[in-house]
Amino acid sequence: MAKRKSKTYRRKTSKIYLTILGILLVLIAGVGVNSAVHFASWYPTVDSLKEQWNQYFGQTADLSDVDAPNLFAGEEGELAVYYLDVGQGDAILLQQNDAAMLIDTGDNGMETQLLQQLQQLNVTQLDLLVCTHYHADHIGGAAEVLQNITVDRVLLPSGSTTTQTYEDMLSVIEEKGIATSFPKIGYTGQLGEAEFQVVGPKYEDSDNQNDNSLMIRVQYGNASFLFTGDAESTEETDTMATGYEIQADVLKVGHHGSDTSTSERFLQAVHPVCAVISCGAGNDYGHPHQETLDKLSAAGVTVYRTDLSGTITILTDGATIRVFVDGQEQQSFPAGQNASEAAAVSSETVSSASQSQTAAYIGNVNSKVFHLSSCSNLPAEANRVNFTGREEAVSAGYTPCGNCNP
Repeated sequence: MAKRKSKTYRRKTSKIYLTILGILLVLIAGVGVNSAVHFASWYPTVDSLKEQWNQYFGQTADLSDVDAPNLFAGEEGELAVYYLDVGQGDAILLQQNDAAMLIDTGDNGMETQLLQQLQQLNVTQLDLLVCTHYHADHIGGAAEVLQNITVDRVLLPSGSTTTQTYEDMLSVIEEKGIATSFPKIGYTGQLGEAEFQVVGPKYEDSDNQNDNSLMIRVQYGNASFLFTGDAESTEETDTMATGYEIQADVLKVGHHGSDTSTSERFLQAVHPVCAVISCGAGNDYGHPHQETLDKLSAAGVTVYRTDLSGTITILTDGATIRVFVDGQEQQSFPAGQNASEAAAVSSETVSSASQSQTAAYIGNVNSKVFHLSSCSNLPAEANRVNFTGREEAVSAGYTPCGNCNP
């Protein structure tokens, strides 16, 4: 639960620091002015004493001197979603009453900015830390978060990598004995009175970590949010074919607004009222790409960007959704207003995908493995053999693909 430090705690901590400072002054007075000058030149400052105190006694470092956006908590009972400004990366905090979940932790070098924003929102404990995938701009601050904030459980995607950022995160998880889960599609959980479900990825993609992103849909009353990590068009298409609900009032645009994500059909199925793009100002990738912005505009979606507005705050009581930038309300709309239209698109997509998958199976004449026609590991055209049904493929001596599980 997201526990808050009490005023009593702050007073006690301040008294400790003042006591240490008082002792130093007494010592300086005792050795004389001349000696005091020499004494002060090597004796640690109050700030360094704070740092040592935090190091030895496990208190979170004081980050109050870091510039902070205008963040504020929602009213009692509301679900608050903060798309935190961490430059070219993702970090999204969800709070509902005393429950808190952090989805991704930004890039390396942005740890202080992330921790400062979490401190401003009085986050000292997380029920869940979700890492959508293992790229540094999503797990760069994970080790620092795990070191400084109590985390009950970590949700990780399948697969692994060999980066130092990844190894640092695993080391802290192991050191602290933090519970870890690797949720599969369909996994559900609670965040206070809100519910969430993992709706992707359908398949594990060992070649493209972006398409291995945990895709999470959160529902609170009639309000819904979809968080896509860096999922690209392949995972979007696979997810639409599963039949899981993906319609959402608010879409976290995939892959920082890259043109590899937010396919038109996926956007139609989600049918959001507004969308948030998390990216850094003047980033080297040109995110968000104009093609993505044009799609969102054509679909009538209001877009908010962290590179232009900093941290985006969205509050909902389950009936109304309100969007804030720098403490000022930008938009308010009824939750669930696009749900019926999106349901029709989703139903059509699932039906189409089901028909194509049952109509044909494709075998690899070399490996003797057969696939669904939608599989990302299909063989070259010259090495294909078509089957009208699964039994036909098995009878011919072919084994099912471990990726698409036909």
